Amino acid sequence: MLAAVVRTSISIVGPGPVITRVSGPTISLWSEIALLTSGAVMIVAAHIRMIALRRRTASSEQLDDYSGLADALLLVLMVALFLMLIMVAIHVT
Repeated sequence: MLAAVVRTSISIVGPGPVITRVSGPTISLWSEIALLTSGAVMIVAAHIRMIALRRRTASSEQLDDYSGLADALLLVLMVALFLMLIMVAIHVT
């Protein structure tokens, strides 16, 4: 799953700076920083979620299926993804 998140982040973040460099000279620094930060947050949240799920799977004790940590990290991933898409739209325009 981590590889899929990294590929998604790169495919969304990557074209943003390239398009703006080709299309025009006005590039706002804050949108580049926000774009790269949202991609980094998405990758870090996916990595932490992967570690939490691996520990949960490897555990021998009976665990509740409705664990809050994995679900909260999934929510962080989704919010970071939508923020990244919004930042690409702002960055390109």
